[in-house]
Order: sequence, then C-alpha cells, then structure tokens
Amino acid sequence: MKGMLDIEFILAIAIFIGTASFILLTINSRIPFLEEESDFNNIIAESYRISDMLIYGSGTRNWEILLASNPEAVETIGLSSGKRFYLSEEKLSTLDSFCNPPVAANFVKLTSMLTSGGGVGIQVTDQSGNVLVFCPPPAIAGVSEYTARRVALLDKSPLAPELITLDITVAG
Repeated sequence: MKGMLDIEFILAIAIFIGTASFILLTINSRIPFLEEESDFNNIIAESYRISDMLIYGSGTRNWEILLASNPEAVETIGLSSGKRFYLSEEKLSTLDSFCNPPVAANFVKLTSMLTSGGGVGIQVTDQSGNVLVFCPPPAIAGVSEYTARRVALLDKSPLAPELITLDITVAG
C-alpha cells in the first residue's frame, strides 16, 4: 500500500492548484488598473497641495522682487497677502508677468518651485471672467491631468476684496 495515492488526495491537490491559479491571475489582471488609479490620485493630491501652498503661503521672502532680478534665489512662491484666504494683487501681477510672454526657462523654474515632477499650470480669474494670471500647463500628449479649482479673495485694500477663482492644473 505504500506509494499509492487516494483519489481524494489527487482531487484536493487539483482543486488547490486551480484555486491558487485563479486568485493569482485575478490579482495580476487588476494590478495595472490599480497602479493607474493610484497615479491619478497622486496627481489630484499634488494639485490641492500646490493650491494650498499658493493660497496660504507667502513663499520665499520678497520673491516678487527677486523673481525679476535673480529667479534662481526664489525657492517657493506664495500668493497670500498675509491674511487667510486673501491673495496679494502685487504677487498675482508679478506671477503673470513671469509667465507672459511665455519663456521655456520660466516654466521650468515655475514647475521646480511648485512640484517635484510633471507640469503645472495656473490660471486666476475674477468674477467677470477676466484672466488675472495665466501660466499654461505644458502640453504633454497622453498624460493624465487634473485641475483643482479654489476660491479666494483678492486683497484690494482699502477697497473691498474681490472674489477670484484659482485653477491649478497638474499633469503627470
């Protein structure tokens, strides 16, 4: 009787191998989808991180002055006027003049100040639809992108503040 296998044992091994193969093939077929979804979620998080940094941060000290003379000295930018949810009109106009006319080196510097990879675009509009800042995102074909839309106030003191929309587009 030594060396003989029961039919139950052979069936049990066959069922185990079939089940394990099914599970492995199912997991393997879903990995690319999950990885793609994870990358897109990272792009969404990055766009909101950048918008928070611009709305609540003031950036490198006097970056709006340094940007024209020595852009390499500017590590980060921020659009806050110092009050929560209020953006500085001077900082917005400096950022717009940095992006227009479009210069490739300026877009590389802007991207390096805001994100670790991919590309970033910024558009600020007022309630009338007038564009205050336009820094277009790089045109990269076949790449996922997400635009985070935030609302803030434009500090026009001593006048009343104006409601503006900040769109941050991240491609990655």
